[in-house]
Amino acid sequence: MHIGGDIVREDIKNGGSGGDAEVIVQVRNFFPGIGGCIKTKQTTYVALRKEQKSGRVTGSGHKTFLRHLLIKKLDDFFCRNRVYLGPHVTRPFGSASISDTGRNAEKIEASIYEWVWGQDSFPWRIQDSKGNSFPVVLKEWDLFKSVFSGIGIILDDDIVNVDNGNISQNIVHQLCSFNDINSGELNLCWHRIDFGADSLFIDYDKLGGFFKKESDKLKNLLGIHRYELIWLAYRTLSPDIIVSEREAGRLEMLVREFRKSSLRHLDAEIVL
Repeated sequence: MHIGGDIVREDIKNGGSGGDAEVIVQVRNFFPGIGGCIKTKQTTYVALRKEQKSGRVTGSGHKTFLRHLLIKKLDDFFCRNRVYLGPHVTRPFGSASISDTGRNAEKIEASIYEWVWGQDSFPWRIQDSKGNSFPVVLKEWDLFKSVFSGIGIILDDDIVNVDNGNISQNIVHQLCSFNDINSGELNLCWHRIDFGADSLFIDYDKLGGFFKKESDKLKNLLGIHRYELIWLAYRTLSPDIIVSEREAGRLEMLVREFRKSSLRHLDAEIVL
C-alpha cells in the first residue's frame, strides 16, 4: 500500500497479464495523466495496465490512454445514435509515463481505467449432449465489432486465449452464468478491455474520413468540445500527422477537463 498524506494507492491483486502488459487491480484516489494529476475525495477500484519492460516505450502509457479515450467516446456516440444499446467500453481515468516529472510521478508506462467486475473467459463455442458444436452468441458483439471496423478500428483481435482458441479474453462479461452459456446466448452486459497497441489495429486514414464525413453528427451528439477532443486525439495518434504545439496544448487542456468530468462523481480536483 502507498499512502502519502491523503494520497491512496493500494494494489489488491493481479488482474491478468499478457505478452505486452499486466493488469493490477487497485483502489486509489490519485490519477496522474495528460493534463495533470487529479485527486478525488473518494477512492475507487481501477485497473492499472502496466507495460512490460521488454516492450516498454517512453510515452506508450499516454498513447494507450488516448486510444482508450478515443474508442470510449466513439462508443458513447454509437450508443447515443442508437446503433447499439451498449455501452461496451470502460471509462479511462489517466496514465503514467517514465518521462513524467514531479514528486508524485509514477515511473512506469501505464494507463488507468475503471475496473469492471465479471468473467473474461467464456467459451465461443459449446457442444450439446449429442456432441454437436455450435457458437455462443454474445449479444451486440457482432454489431459492435462491425460498426468499429467500418470506421477503421479493429476490436476483434486479441479476444481469444493464446492457449485455448475457444476461450475468450479481453471481454469482461458482468452477468454471465453457466445456464446462459449452455443456452448459447449471452446478454449485452459486457465490456471490451485492453487498448494497447498489440490488442487492436486502427486504420487512421479510414478513421479520418469518418470524422470528416460525420463531423456534424459527432458534434451534435457528443458536443463541440468532446468532438474537438477526439479529433485532436486522432491527429496525435496518427503516425502520418505532426501536430502543432498549439494543438498539443489544446489537447492537454481538453483531456484534463475530460478526465476531471469522468471522475466528478468521486469529488475530483486538479492538484498538479
